[in-house]
Amino acid sequence: MNWSGVPRSSFYYKRGDGLRGLKPILMTVTSDGELIDNTAVVKDVESILQQEFCCYGYKNVWDELKQ
Repeated sequence: MNWSGVPRSSFYYKRGDGLRGLKPILMTVTSDGELIDNTAVVKDVESILQQEFCCYGYKNVWDELKQ
């Protein structure tokens, strides 16, 4: 579709066939090098978000997970 009269450019993203991006990972490495399943990480995040006086945001949750 040509809305503005500007010709198509090869610089911009073109949709191709097939899936794009990396496959999702199933394991997470902890700070001490242990491999754990991502379902455990999700459960930890859920428990953090259910705490009383929880401050939402990825940075706050990330800090809690590091502890």
